[in-house]
Order: sequence, then structure tokens, then C-alpha cells
Amino acid sequence: MINKAMEFYDQIEVIPIYNTLLIFMNLLCGSVLLDEYEMYTFVEMFYLLLALCVSVVGIIMLVKKPDLS
Repeated sequence: MINKAMEFYDQIEVIPIYNTLLIFMNLLCGSVLLDEYEMYTFVEMFYLLLALCVSVVGIIMLVKKPDLS
């Protein structure tokens, strides 16, 4: 699917979205299926969510096209 996305969209947009989603889904799967959430404290979980939010804001800034007209 990533190759199909790269056919239609710029590589600068596809790769960060793919990598952020891959990391987030791996953390989510590990915490749900393997009960890894028990190994994290509340502060560590907060930092993981904060890092995810920063990554999403970065993706939004990359994808947002400047209006040059």
C-alpha cells in the first residue's frame, strides 16, 4: 500500500505518515496484546501520548500546502 500511496502523493508526505502510524500501532498492539501497559508508569504513558501528538502536528505541518497565490 505504501508504494501505491507514493504513486499518487509526494514522498515527503507518505513516509512520515507511514512511520508515525507504524510506531503508534506497534505500541498499541504491544500494550493490548502483550499487556505492556503494566510496565509503564503514568508519566511514561503521558510522554508517549505527548510524542504521538507532536508527531501528528508535524505531519499536519508537512501536509498543509502553503497558499502561494
